[in-house]
Amino acid sequence: MLVWANGNKGTNGHHELSGVFKRVCVKIWNPSNITSLQDDVVVIFSLLEKEFPLAFFKIMTHLLLYVVDDLDVCGLIHNRWMYVVERMMKVLKGYI
Repeated sequence: MLVWANGNKGTNGHHELSGVFKRVCVKIWNPSNITSLQDDVVVIFSLLEKEFPLAFFKIMTHLLLYVVDDLDVCGLIHNRWMYVVERMMKVLKGYI
């Protein structure tokens, strides 16, 4: 059984991947957690490589690694989400 940097135990890559996204989308970020989060992402990708073809990882690995790096550079993720803007654009398009 694996023990992650945050102390959790588990071997299910899908479950741990959702946990990483949960840790990325927090509203209060502690910058000292960036190294443990990056280490967890690498371990999760090694678990997922056993289940998915390698073509899946050409895009997906870069996406999550850049999201984790952006936490350190740009700040919180939920401040940069475009979902709210896209919903508002749908409302505005209805007026045209």
